[in-house]
Amino acid sequence: MSIISNIQNELQGNQVEIIRAKTKADTIRNTTVAIYESMKEAFNQGSTMFWASQDATPEDIAAYLGTNASGIFYLHARLGEVLALVDPSGIAEGLSVVGEYTQNGDGSITIIQPSGE
Repeated sequence: MSIISNIQNELQGNQVEIIRAKTKADTIRNTTVAIYESMKEAFNQGSTMFWASQDATPEDIAAYLGTNASGIFYLHARLGEVLALVDPSGIAEGLSVVGEYTQNGDGSITIIQPSGE
């Protein structure tokens, strides 16, 4: 092989590596942003669905969550904490509707005061 052929082959190999790296970088960036946006939406929708539903009270929803309610509230709160580390304003909508509640020993929750009351 000539020097020119060797250089061309090397350049083609580098271009393939660059394309692979760019593809992976694009995938990582897009996936990370999409997951963050999904988490933010889930937090805000979950809060609104529970605390500001037009067709079910927080007490009724809590009753149906039963002894899983405390665990669900725990996970939702931890999700909010993670999101707040990135950008607290992203979860302001969800936080604005949260009322007061207590966690019971059996895993259920008791609504003390729904949001806005």
